[in-house]
Amino acid sequence: ELRTYEDREGIERTSVDVIAQDVEFITPKGASDDGDYSAPVAHTERKKPALQSFDDDGDIPF
Repeated sequence: ELRTYEDREGIERTSVDVIAQDVEFITPKGASDDGDYSAPVAHTERKKPALQSFDDDGDIPF
């Protein structure tokens, strides 16, 4: 589900909520109870891919 909200600086943000009916955990329960979790990775700007050119189909009726 997509939702939009305004952050503290007044910037409109979009959030994606994933709703799952079935979840399968790959690591067996109790296999990694050491609590050694890595820190979250900072988001970086992604470059938009270059658009590919295509032939103009002027005969398409829509």
